[in-house]
Amino acid sequence: MISDDGVGDDRDGGDGEPLRKTQPPPSSTAPENRKDSTSGIKNQNKPSLRYWPVIKEALEAVSLLAVIVTMIFVGLQWQEMGRQYKIMNDQLTDARKAAAESRKDTDRLLTAAEKQAAAMTESIGPATTSAAHTAADGLAETKKSNGTAAAALGVVGKQLEVTDRAWLKPEIVVASPLTWSAAGAHIDIEVGWKNVGRSTANRAMTSMRIVAPAMNKRVELAREVQEECRMAEIMPKSDYPLGSIVWPGEPAVIFKGTFDIPSAQIAANPAWRHTKEWPGEYWQPYFVGCVAYRLINSGRLHYTTFAYEIVRLLPSHHPGVTLIEIGKDVPAEDVVLRKDSFEGNGAN
Repeated sequence: MISDDGVGDDRDGGDGEPLRKTQPPPSSTAPENRKDSTSGIKNQNKPSLRYWPVIKEALEAVSLLAVIVTMIFVGLQWQEMGRQYKIMNDQLTDARKAAAESRKDTDRLLTAAEKQAAAMTESIGPATTSAAHTAADGLAETKKSNGTAAAALGVVGKQLEVTDRAWLKPEIVVASPLTWSAAGAHIDIEVGWKNVGRSTANRAMTSMRIVAPAMNKRVELAREVQEECRMAEIMPKSDYPLGSIVWPGEPAVIFKGTFDIPSAQIAANPAWRHTKEWPGEYWQPYFVGCVAYRLINSGRLHYTTFAYEIVRLLPSHHPGVTLIEIGKDVPAEDVVLRKDSFEGNGAN
């Protein structure tokens, strides 16, 4: 017998058999329901593809529309370029026609002027010839006067160049000791060019070095100075605006150089050996240089040259100077630049 709640009990079912207590059979659809619910959850996480055909068609329509708009824009641009080309071509044609007409008018005017001049020449005759000769004589006198004035102006310009020109004077300072190494001798020297004239020196360029001419060969020293001038004038003679401007009355323009004298150059010249009191081999170097510059008013090229013998001071108990001893360092305060009295110092 089944009770109201659907559960069987052990009471008699009427056939003498006791009734079994029964449970309702598990629903056969329960697993399927669970499966469907799980599938529903999974499908909720995936985007629906029901509208993809519609979206695809919309994208294709937008792309086609963009292509059509681009083609229309390009076509309009091409049409406008064609219109502009036609306008420019018409203007060029009109300009060519106007130029041709202008040439024709000019030719006609020239022909008429030639005919009129010929007629005037025939009608004027000898009087015109006389007047022409008179005018020619006056022109010759004018040219002569102009030549005289130009010559006078040139004389004045030369006088001004002499009295008011720039003059560069060297101011030389020993900037380091004279030291020795296996490669040779080394020293730093500064050359300041001071303008003691009245006008500006333009495009100044300096060339300088240390040389060791053979003893008592003054020609070699002069040749070395000339070589420095040849090197210094390269820049002022060029078309490039190189070099320094040296103003009158201003501080000197400094050119600093580090000079290395190779051992081979030193050994190529005969060394002196002094008395027993001053043993050792001695060397007689010269510091030579040249500055080339142009005058600001005339552009004329001028030079200033120098030649200084490099010697050293003697100890205090032996006043005076002596030659440089090979291989022995000399403090900067003991290095003396003695101007050569015969060669290398000058200006033009």
